[in-house]
Amino acid sequence: MKIQQIVSDILESNTFVIIDKGKALIVDAGAPLDDVVKAVGENKVVGILLTHGHFDHTYHLLEYKEKFKCPVVIHKHGIKTMKSPRLNYGEAFSIKTNDEDYVYLKQDSNIKIGPFVFQAFMTPGHSPCGVSYLIEDDFFAGDTVFHKGIGRTDLAESDDQQMVESLKKIAGLKFKTLHSGHSVDSTYEEQQRNLSVYIKFLSRKK
Repeated sequence: MKIQQIVSDILESNTFVIIDKGKALIVDAGAPLDDVVKAVGENKVVGILLTHGHFDHTYHLLEYKEKFKCPVVIHKHGIKTMKSPRLNYGEAFSIKTNDEDYVYLKQDSNIKIGPFVFQAFMTPGHSPCGVSYLIEDDFFAGDTVFHKGIGRTDLAESDDQQMVESLKKIAGLKFKTLHSGHSVDSTYEEQQRNLSVYIKFLSRKK
């Protein structure tokens, strides 16, 4: 399995292209379509996985949908977030989308798309539509967890207690590499220290 990280010019959010056996998954939709098409190459895109609905992770989603014509995996609340500038923080940005071609998540789930068999975990806190994905040994955490830090919990619909529970969930998982929605990758060992610090910090805020 090959993973390519593309850093967008929208708040330097990360989009990931995952390739295996001639098929590709895309995680988030902040990078320009041309950059994603280049990373995909001759492989067939079979799905788009969204970690949450904030504008810097969904800005080019409709272009991706039109180009690749594949299902989009998202938390149900993510549609509400994408449609609301107040919730997605995109000022005038709003995705005009219908409910077609979406795979809606409400609970932790096992998913198979093409050759990819993976787990989706509900990880709210930064946003109520937060979802993280464990694909083999790679964990895609969106804005829930960063290399050295966690996602903001002072935004519309953010929640400290939900973030604590999400961080505890992630701390109990096994993975090799954590890929964040911004900045660089981190290791399982690095995240054990990082998660411990922020679980304690947020717990003391109560």
